[in-house]
Amino acid sequence: QLTGYEHEEVLGENPRILKSGKNPAGLYLNMWDTISSGKVWQGEMINRRKDGSEYFEEMTITPLVQPNGTITHFIAIKQDISDRKRAEEALKLAHEQAVESNRMKTQLLAHVSHDMRTPLSAIIGYTEMLQANVYGEIPVEQKNVLTEIQDSANQLLLFVNNLIGQAQFETGKILLKPKYFFVEELVEACRDSVTYSANRKGLQMQYEIDPSLEQAIYGDPYWLRQILLNLANNAVKYTHQGLVKVRLFCPDQQHWTMEVADTGIGISKEAQETVFEPFRQVDGSKTREYGGSGLGLSIVKELTDLMGGQISLVSWPGVGSTFSVSFPYIEKRA
Repeated sequence: QLTGYEHEEVLGENPRILKSGKNPAGLYLNMWDTISSGKVWQGEMINRRKDGSEYFEEMTITPLVQPNGTITHFIAIKQDISDRKRAEEALKLAHEQAVESNRMKTQLLAHVSHDMRTPLSAIIGYTEMLQANVYGEIPVEQKNVLTEIQDSANQLLLFVNNLIGQAQFETGKILLKPKYFFVEELVEACRDSVTYSANRKGLQMQYEIDPSLEQAIYGDPYWLRQILLNLANNAVKYTHQGLVKVRLFCPDQQHWTMEVADTGIGISKEAQETVFEPFRQVDGSKTREYGGSGLGLSIVKELTDLMGGQISLVSWPGVGSTFSVSFPYIEKRA
């Protein structure tokens, strides 16, 4: 049934009638060496049926050894595994296609993000120059419009930087450039990014830096700034009234912490389990109230892990959320 031959056609024939020519010579040598020495051989090979069609066969061949040591028979247990092999090949091909698709997506993210950042920098730069009256006095109404442009551009720049960060994580090309810096730099960047959005919603922004962090500390200010900006922007986005508090402090002598607390909509217990996954949002529907890519918290988590830190979340729906990110504290030596 397996080979298509009738009983009388194969009786007295050599098993080589099943040979397909698709197996390496070493496979047969290994098989015969093994069973000729009285050992059991297991393996796979491609054989040919009577009608010429090929099939994958899995087999176990056991020598029948007599008491005097001579081998009188070989017992072969065979199984057609063609369907399994086809499934394995299909799975392998699907995996390769998925890997290639992911590689192209990551490459596209990186290229598009870099191309977007250049004109964005120009928009932000010229907006700041106009606000500073570099090209002459600007009416109040126009300054308000410029503020809207600057806020929107800053939000888009944060999104672009997150895309670049995600692409770098997926390709393993993200680089840390730690140095000594003052945490006030992080707070200033946060103020520049979220103040207008917070004021427009009537939110109170509070900033607190523990006196123990007035000395320069060691870390990568660019990526640390990215962490704080994402947390602060998220807090403002999901808070309708009340306040957003940014606090930098030392919980102990070995660590320092960035904490962002809000009085916003909060996060359910179920959503907290997936909130740090890339492109995931609490509300993923097309009609969701809040925009965004779902990359912010993913970037925060990945950067925190990369820098040897720890992140924690405490949140209650309708009450608010508190994100805390702690890092090893390395103070600048005199």
